[in-house]
Amino acid sequence: MKQDHVDLESAYRDQWLALLDKNGVRRPVALQVIAVPGIVAQLTKGEPSGSLELEESPGNVLMVNLSPVQALQQVRNQRSFVSDMLHWEMTLMPRGTRSKWSWNSACDRFDLVVSPDALGEEHRIDTVDRFLFRDRELGSICRKLCREISLRGSADRLYVETLAIDMASIPFRSAHLNISLLLSPTVRRETAPECDMTRRPAWFSFDTLRFMVVTLSTLKP
Repeated sequence: MKQDHVDLESAYRDQWLALLDKNGVRRPVALQVIAVPGIVAQLTKGEPSGSLELEESPGNVLMVNLSPVQALQQVRNQRSFVSDMLHWEMTLMPRGTRSKWSWNSACDRFDLVVSPDALGEEHRIDTVDRFLFRDRELGSICRKLCREISLRGSADRLYVETLAIDMASIPFRSAHLNISLLLSPTVRRETAPECDMTRRPAWFSFDTLRFMVVTLSTLKP
């Protein structure tokens, strides 16, 4: 079982480095990968500026900026978004999405790739598309994961697996979060709500639901 993890992590690492080479992006200072069933976590340090074109993503992708990034451009689903990304700002991309990326400064980044059935068929993960958002709970778990992955061979794999699964399961425990709008360069970061990663209709809110319940309860049969 341990050898299976090592082989998968080595294959994923080699695949990413080959993708950088293909797109003419110089290799990062450090690239560490941890793989658990249905989930791959990648910690990148000192990735030089450049651009990438990615085929359909094999899973839902969460990208966390561990350093500021200048002029990060994201293109997908016929939409384009450009922003100077700040430390701990995040991007979320659904499975099967083609995308193009470019950035003008070296960066540190944490990527989490989650298979739709990573938590079992009864809890399929189907995320929304977000160009930019923040989430305190995700950030807290990400810090712990990055610290543990940085230990390399000394990392507690069971603890890493637990953190990765916990991070992937957040959409199913985030009913208390507000629905957030897709951020544009004109939206002020300090007023932007945190992101709910689950799919709900754009009009949905729990205040609306409560109003509907109260209203219906007053109607006579």
